[in-house]
Amino acid sequence: MLGLYNIKEYWKIQLFKRRDLYLNKPVEYTYLGINLINLVSYNLLCGYCFTKNKRLIKEFIFATILWLISATVYTYFTGKELGETPFLCSSDYGYSSKAARFVCQVRAANLICMWLMFLSNSLVTITMYIPDKIYKGIEV
Repeated sequence: MLGLYNIKEYWKIQLFKRRDLYLNKPVEYTYLGINLINLVSYNLLCGYCFTKNKRLIKEFIFATILWLISATVYTYFTGKELGETPFLCSSDYGYSSKAARFVCQVRAANLICMWLMFLSNSLVTITMYIPDKIYKGIEV
């Protein structure tokens, strides 16, 4: 999911550039960089966790807190980047074109996916607290 999110973020940046819309470049590129680092980190952590059967609670707590901070900062700086356009891009809003509504939908999908990533990361972190006896008894 994190890989898909990085693609969506890159797509959003390109779409805003093509439409000459305001793009907070430092925030967008920093956020994309953090996401790429997270992608590599999660792959390494999860690979290590499953191959070595280690529980990396502290690392996942740190990653969850980092994700919460970056998602909050990103939402704060980009939440109103399209002005008064409704967040969920309702069809009865007076968009200047179909492309403007599409841009709105991409932005909304981007923010929703970002917070879903935080939620899924939080759930993974919480599952790290399941005792080994219970964890090993669960068949997948």
